[in-house]
Amino acid sequence: MIKRILKLLSICLVGGLFLYSCSEEATSNTDDVESENLLETLPESVVENDDIVQEFDNQMLESESIPNADWQINNYANHLIGENIASSAETADNDNGNYWYYQTLDVKGGFASVTGAVEGWKEFVVWRMADGDDLVGEMTVGCGPACDYQYTFYKGRGAEIEEYSEDELFPMDELNRHKTEMITKIIAKYPVDYPEDSQLIYNFPQKGTGMRVDVNIGADEIQVPIAQLAWDKSLFYIDEFFHSPDPLLGE
Repeated sequence: MIKRILKLLSICLVGGLFLYSCSEEATSNTDDVESENLLETLPESVVENDDIVQEFDNQMLESESIPNADWQINNYANHLIGENIASSAETADNDNGNYWYYQTLDVKGGFASVTGAVEGWKEFVVWRMADGDDLVGEMTVGCGPACDYQYTFYKGRGAEIEEYSEDELFPMDELNRHKTEMITKIIAKYPVDYPEDSQLIYNFPQKGTGMRVDVNIGADEIQVPIAQLAWDKSLFYIDEFFHSPDPLLGE
């Protein structure tokens, strides 16, 4: 009889320990899940370093508070650069993250020129499209010693814009064919170093919607107009070809 009682007590003791262990494990698992969920909601910089406290209000881009349908050229410039842009060189403050500032901001004309602590600048322009989207052009110029021009175009509205191919926008076959013809004429009159280096330059408009296209040749950077494009709210087409090999005066 005593053996039976001892056996029952042993079973109860083991069972109690087992239940306590399960309860502790469940609590631990719950805590782990809550901790993981908390970590997911924290900024990455806070997770990596508890000593760093982010000032979220200062980090918010100006464009983030504007509905997509209401974006203007300054909102697109702000969004594409990924930083807030100061109104002028005098108000730029590198210590507070204002590395860029406007050289020109024409909201009505849909044009902005931006520079900062860089050897070069950026230009942005917006065209309104027939389908309700915006076409946004971004030009990045890096100089040192010669200048290099890079162009990216985007289609959409507000923060939903996506890259859009030049082949879908421009009559590239016609432009490149005329570019080749013009380069031959230009270097015959103006011999340059590295004549094989050439590229098309899109002159973003501050007024109107049409756009002049130049060819830039060689390390001496001879730049000659070769075409004028017109805009039909969906794409660009050739309005006029230019045939003079002479650069524009003052350019």
